[in-house]
Amino acid sequence: CLMMGLVGYMMCNGLRINGVTISILIYYLVFAMFFVFDIADASAHIRVSFTFWGLGLMFFGVIDEKSKVSLGKKLLLIFAITCITSAIGVALDNDAARTIAHAAADDAMQSLYKARNISSIYLFQCMVCFIPVLVLLPKTRKAKICSVVALIIMLLVLLNASFTISIIVYVFAFLLSLCFKQKGAKRFCLMLALTVLMLIVFLNGSTVLTYIGSIIDNSRISERLYEFRDLVYNDAYDSDVGQRLQLYDISFKTFIENPFGVGPHYSYHKFEDGIGYHSKIFDDLARYGVLAIAFYIVFFASYYKSLKKEWGKIGSERVAAAIVVIYFLLLVLNIGHRSGEESLCMLFLLPALPSIILDYRQKKAMKLSDKIRS
Repeated sequence: CLMMGLVGYMMCNGLRINGVTISILIYYLVFAMFFVFDIADASAHIRVSFTFWGLGLMFFGVIDEKSKVSLGKKLLLIFAITCITSAIGVALDNDAARTIAHAAADDAMQSLYKARNISSIYLFQCMVCFIPVLVLLPKTRKAKICSVVALIIMLLVLLNASFTISIIVYVFAFLLSLCFKQKGAKRFCLMLALTVLMLIVFLNGSTVLTYIGSIIDNSRISERLYEFRDLVYNDAYDSDVGQRLQLYDISFKTFIENPFGVGPHYSYHKFEDGIGYHSKIFDDLARYGVLAIAFYIVFFASYYKSLKKEWGKIGSERVAAAIVVIYFLLLVLNIGHRSGEESLCMLFLLPALPSIILDYRQKKAMKLSDKIRS
């Protein structure tokens, strides 16, 4: 129904040709070929592929500015409500965090959490992509206070749920956004400091996390930090993080041994077909080899260009650059391109947000003008 609707709309109104829409159309064509010729298990994945990219095709190639704002407002409200209910759900029930992260394969519990509007782990990851918006956009004192509160709440939710990848990317995204907030020499110095800090954490992160946990006057948060420290730095290859490194490594080795890939395998069983199934980009390198590199270069270059154009409407191009870097990091550290939450955030909400903000500012200015006249 989604594809029929998009095709019908394009037949009536045409399609805007740009880097993003070309990337999506090529993706569609390739997966349609996999489906027709029944190559590997791509046919089991085609529904997710087509629906995931459908929102991107809709935003960047089909609907007009007015529709972006109108639909964007409704979707933003739904997203905000789901963030709140999911955060409450994870806070009240820690088992929810484990289940929605697919670490516990319990279909009955999954259905129960969905009925409570507790979303998947991808929603929590996509929350992190909004950090540049919260750090770089606010100008007034009131807006800055609201952003700080939102950032604190987001961090507490992620710590409570112990979503390791999301916490790592949260810290990186926050520091990166602070760097983008500066200009010229200050930005260079902060970027250099961020690089040095990451090296220190990488080389001696256990000591750093132990110190931070000891000075925080909150036993729950301190406990999470210690758990995170032990998870990352103690008995590396016996921990979850250590296993992830092995999964990344096997995908990369498969790519080195097969420069043109081993084919479109999407079983999501660890180590099967020489794929780790825990990193979207590393796994695609194993599947498609150099063709995956070409796709991601074209996609991220065109996605950044389109995002920069959208955020340029309100003079915040730096937000676009930060979002692209954070999204790339998430796709390196975890699987992606398979959830509605990720599609909604990355291919519609974040690109549409500048138009929504601009529409709000224009209406506010009109009301103020009418008030002055009256």
